[in-house]
Amino acid sequence: MFGSLDYDRLFLRWKTAALFGIAAALSLGAIVFRSTDIDFNALSHPTLVALSLLGAAVAIGGFSLLIGMWFFWVKCDASPRWQRVGWFFILLFGFFYGAVLYYFVVYVPKVRKALSTQRRET
Repeated sequence: MFGSLDYDRLFLRWKTAALFGIAAALSLGAIVFRSTDIDFNALSHPTLVALSLLGAAVAIGGFSLLIGMWFFWVKCDASPRWQRVGWFFILLFGFFYGAVLYYFVVYVPKVRKALSTQRRET
């Protein structure tokens, strides 16, 4: 099912990078939110509902980012072997933190490079 996809064309697009960016921003927001001391008993019911919906969006975005970065690592990342091994362990044990780090350190620069190359060719 996934073998016939053109992964470079799928992942190295501005729209895909923007969607992953939203997922990364949601994940970073969740990381910051987890470190705060909020008394949930003091919040109103509409606020709790809004936080629950935001939490669902964060979970969906985080898993989408994690799976997307794994697919990019497997199919598109042409880094040297030692870097790929390092990122394997970061993605494996870092979960959402590792996916956010991989997004900013590896994925975004490769997308920028691919898009600038495409602009020069046209």
